[in-house]
Amino acid sequence: MKQLNLKAAALALAFAFALTYVLCLIGDALFGWEMYRVWGGLFPGFGLNPLGLIVGFIESIVYGIYAALIIVAPYNFFRVRLESEAR
Repeated sequence: MKQLNLKAAALALAFAFALTYVLCLIGDALFGWEMYRVWGGLFPGFGLNPLGLIVGFIESIVYGIYAALIIVAPYNFFRVRLESEAR
């Protein structure tokens, strides 16, 4: 079994989180979803102004990288331990 690649996982999750953020903002504008209320609680500095939107976008990328760190590192650690026990 191969280890998960931290860089690939971080890029994939950062992209997924950023895409979700943008799609929710589009949904807010087109369909009145009011997701901006959720973003306000999750992203310090977020606001419905150009700077606040950029801050939210950057923070969504950072959260994606953080998610990769807290998933991939323990996975690789335990995978090695369990693999060595099986031998």
